[in-house]
Amino acid sequence: MTNIRLYFDRKYIRIINGKCTLDVEHVESPSDTAGCHSCIGDDLRVFEDNGDFYVSHSDIDTPLNPLLNINTLRGITIQEHIPTVPHRINGNYVLTDHPHVTATVTTEKRHGQNESFKISVKSTKPHMDGPRELLLLIKTGKIEPVESFEDAQDGVTKADLEVKIGQLEEEIDELTITISTTAGNLKHVIRTMKDRGWWRSTRWVRGTLTSIRDKIKHIRLPKEKRDRTTL
Repeated sequence: MTNIRLYFDRKYIRIINGKCTLDVEHVESPSDTAGCHSCIGDDLRVFEDNGDFYVSHSDIDTPLNPLLNINTLRGITIQEHIPTVPHRINGNYVLTDHPHVTATVTTEKRHGQNESFKISVKSTKPHMDGPRELLLLIKTGKIEPVESFEDAQDGVTKADLEVKIGQLEEEIDELTITISTTAGNLKHVIRTMKDRGWWRSTRWVRGTLTSIRDKIKHIRLPKEKRDRTTL
């Protein structure tokens, strides 16, 4: 179902007994016997949305009353849900000949209903031709978005970050084990030298220190750590 909203300035809204109605001079009712088929009439109920006043309509083929102009009508929005088959690209759309007419297509799952594409069209000028044309182009798949929500991102995805974090955690665990083992071996070397004397343990000490060096030589310290001199 198509949901059209026509937004009006507060000065055109009449509130009587808590009921909002449209009070636009010279705008006739769509049921006028003279043959006016405008989708706006001064007897229609007005709704409020966060301080914005609008009249709702469901027939996109009904033209606007020609007396409605940029001074009277602030803007038009159209919203419609369509099936996900055939596919429509999620993204932002612009009507080339009418850049003031834009649209957004998103995939939406409403409660108790199948997944659908939500088309939201917006126009800042009081004309139905542009919004109607853009809506139909999207529905028939004859227009591409100027900005797609489905393109690959240039940045790092959440999944990539989670993998990288897992790898870093494994590296930290391995380094912790290596450092702990190395510290224990060095302590053993010191005790051996004290107990046996340097001249008796020279060959063994050299061999052990070489083994320790081979185990830790792959560790790369940050540059500031490597450049730091011991005071």
